[in-house]
Amino acid sequence: MLLVISSMQPSLAGLDLIPGLSKMDKAKEYWREHRAERNEDFIFYGRVVDLDGVPVQGALVRMESRLWGVESGSAFRNYQATTDSKGNFTIGGYGELIGLLEITRDGYLYRFEYNRSRVLLYGKHVEKKGPGYGSQEPMVFKMRKKADLALVNTYGMGWLLRTDGYRLVDLYRMDMIDDANMMGAFRISSIFRDWHPDISIKLEGEPGQYRLVLEALDPESGFAQIDVEYPEQMTLAPEQGYQPRIVVPIGHDEFGQVTAYVRNAGGLFYSAISLRYNHVPVHRYVECNIGARTNLVGDRKLEPGLYEEYERQVKGKESQPLRRGDLPLLSEAL
Repeated sequence: MLLVISSMQPSLAGLDLIPGLSKMDKAKEYWREHRAERNEDFIFYGRVVDLDGVPVQGALVRMESRLWGVESGSAFRNYQATTDSKGNFTIGGYGELIGLLEITRDGYLYRFEYNRSRVLLYGKHVEKKGPGYGSQEPMVFKMRKKADLALVNTYGMGWLLRTDGYRLVDLYRMDMIDDANMMGAFRISSIFRDWHPDISIKLEGEPGQYRLVLEALDPESGFAQIDVEYPEQMTLAPEQGYQPRIVVPIGHDEFGQVTAYVRNAGGLFYSAISLRYNHVPVHRYVECNIGARTNLVGDRKLEPGLYEEYERQVKGKESQPLRRGDLPLLSEAL
């Protein structure tokens, strides 16, 4: 359901002159008077493409419009359309606002994160310029095409990083330790005995001149920085350009992102990381959030949870209970 919060408050000053009306009655009277201005017939123009910009034909698009100033039970209307060979679709209706609910298509996955803009405002008071209002400039929605080579999320975590320490990260497990002195304690426990540090992350410099330093800890391992809009686009490791160490200047920037492949990560063929940081100058630290993904091809067998994620994220299947003995290597499963 659409939720729109507006700072504009309707003026009920004229209604204050009518004796005997409660505030609710005044509001309803205002809605009745201005309903025709805020709601109108519309035609919405849209296009569906994959993450590489290729049109998606035959996608079913479900949208919803909101009617301004009507009873809550009838405030929303649903619509649907199917994309043509160019990925285009049109939806005609009535209301004040129309927004995307869902897109479905065999062989594709839709996530709302792919589409930052999902609503369009109508009404006679709206200047209709920009994507969605005309056939020559449709609003573009994105889906991800399923692929067996797609990466699977292994984990995401966040922490505060100061210049007096660093983090050792296992890109396969959901584990991270503060420094090498803790590694022995990790390996005493049977739970963490196979814990393996793939990369280290530390913060250097002073506020205004901070830099994140990432190092690959395995022999012949390294980073290959890339520029992608969505982590799901990281499906194939690059053939060259690996560096054992990368330095990311932060400076006075508050936010930033590092996206990189990590070769030979923990016996895997490769993994991928997306590191987002938030510089907080007042407190002299950098807040980091890292997400790791992997193709799971390598020396380690699949953990049950990761195998289920592979089935769900890559193949679009519902998660099913699995026994460890049933799990093959991913290279055998493909």
